[in-house]
Amino acid sequence: MTELPLGQIESAELELKEAGALRDLPSISAAVVAMLNAGRGEVWIGIRQEKGVGMEIEPVERPEEGLGRLLDWLHETIEPSLTREEVTAELVGLPQGLGAILRLSVKGTQGKRPYCAVNRGGRFFWLRVGGTTRLMTTDELAAHFSRKRSEEPQAHQVVDQEARRLDELIQSGFGGLWLHLEPQVPPSLDLASSELEALLEEPERTGNRAAGDNFFFPALPGSWELKPGNRLALGSPSSRLLVIEATGVIDFRVTMRSLTASTGAIDSLRLAELPTSVFRLARELHRQIVKAPEEELLDVELALIGLEGIELAPSISMTGHLMRHQLDLPRRLDEAGEVLRSRRTLCLRRLYENPDRCSFESLRQLYAAAGLEEIYLPPEFDRRTGRLMID
Repeated sequence: MTELPLGQIESAELELKEAGALRDLPSISAAVVAMLNAGRGEVWIGIRQEKGVGMEIEPVERPEEGLGRLLDWLHETIEPSLTREEVTAELVGLPQGLGAILRLSVKGTQGKRPYCAVNRGGRFFWLRVGGTTRLMTTDELAAHFSRKRSEEPQAHQVVDQEARRLDELIQSGFGGLWLHLEPQVPPSLDLASSELEALLEEPERTGNRAAGDNFFFPALPGSWELKPGNRLALGSPSSRLLVIEATGVIDFRVTMRSLTASTGAIDSLRLAELPTSVFRLARELHRQIVKAPEEELLDVELALIGLEGIELAPSISMTGHLMRHQLDLPRRLDEAGEVLRSRRTLCLRRLYENPDRCSFESLRQLYAAAGLEEIYLPPEFDRRTGRLMID
């Protein structure tokens, strides 16, 4: 049985929090960021402390749910994006069926520091010093960023790959919607499986509309083919192209011409349904075919590229929504630059539970990059559940 830290004194590598801390998730992300920047440590949730000494166990209510919400929060709000090696979480069962508490094991990656917690539009660089969590000083930040630059080629391989992919798209002249989903632990996917073929040719299996604005091409049944490099491609680079790799990577592109049709403006509902359809496909691919554990992580990048002169236009269904909330559309999208992007890391558990909300949250980040609040997302996105409701 895991030894509980009762009687132990908080230190640079140990922080104790009562069960109620799960109602204050920013306080937990601050503790995790502080240890990431200091080196390593453990954060326990469910241990009441007095003057820095663990005194009493406080079982966590609905611990599985609390653990899931906490992991989602940490992956959403900590930068740079976390890997599974940097933060691991576990439920620690208590004797005599008294429930469970939570333990986070933290280990920062040299070269990625400084980490920060994003909260209410600000970035907070926390540091663990002895038994105290405090904000880093200007000199400490400068030292970390200086060291980070010297170690960048080795430490930022994943970030560099993401930037390189985007740069290559821009350099190629591509303009439109780009969505890239990449598991941090690559599976071995059989691209010739009949199960995968069914997912690609029968959109209802993934919860999508056969005739909707999604990855599916109703006019091109059987149009998918294996490509060199163990990749499967569906569609055409001149309109919509879906590429799936044996490593579980899904890459989806829609050209600006297909995105704007004949109007020269992006329909907000089309912009919502296209990525949502791919998140739904990704759920079935990883859950049904790969059978990937729900604790695995998925790196997500969503971008709009080549936005010069492009507007976001309201869908027909938005007319009443715009009037009620006194919103103004169309809106130029290139005021924040010709590229808008959103980068996130998700637990597969979140994708399995609700792929639509995963899409909603990525789109919300994309809208924010354009200076548009969540309310500008089409009303077909249920704000409470995050589900896209289209008949």
